[in-house]
Amino acid sequence: PLTFLQAAGGDYTKARAHYHMHLRWRAEETVEGILSRPHPSFDAIKRYYPHFVHGRGRQGEIVVYEFPGRMGLRELKEQGVGAEEIGRHYVYFNEFLSRKLSGKGRRGEALEGRKEGGGNEDEVRVMTVLDIGGLGLGTLSKDLLEVLRTTSHLLHRHYPSRVVRIVVVNAPFFVGGAWKVLSSVLPRQVQDTIELSSHPEVDLLKY
Repeated sequence: PLTFLQAAGGDYTKARAHYHMHLRWRAEETVEGILSRPHPSFDAIKRYYPHFVHGRGRQGEIVVYEFPGRMGLRELKEQGVGAEEIGRHYVYFNEFLSRKLSGKGRRGEALEGRKEGGGNEDEVRVMTVLDIGGLGLGTLSKDLLEVLRTTSHLLHRHYPSRVVRIVVVNAPFFVGGAWKVLSSVLPRQVQDTIELSSHPEVDLLKY
């Protein structure tokens, strides 16, 4: 797929190896059937880690909001949900985007779907609005960083070039120093899509 070729910087051999690794992972993790299997942690993860789809951007990309500052990791842990299970949910969520919202239409057009197993990875483009309001120095725990590491590496390895940009909003005053800690767990390709916005009510309108 074009997304893997883009992630490999146009290197066909590297892209082919990456894609074959991805296909092996899909087979081993039985990803093709993930939307039809029970997801017992779905309600808990949605409750304690708010995230949702919010329409489309000007270029047709799916807009996803995430609120890591509101993540209730303690509550999730009490229910037996850790980084690994959140990672599985992240795969579930991205497969939902691929299979149910993969149309190329611009803002205002219908969101098209496709059947499970269709494989239209190239059609999915996402803009993530990462609202980190509520984060404090005390909340940058080992568990939070492990969740961010798990999800960002899944994105990089198995959904390359999907996220066209990550706009970070409501950054607290300490973000300059803490950002080094946060970004250290993100792959370089993910870091390159990040924009810090001090005026989201203006900045987001251009997208």
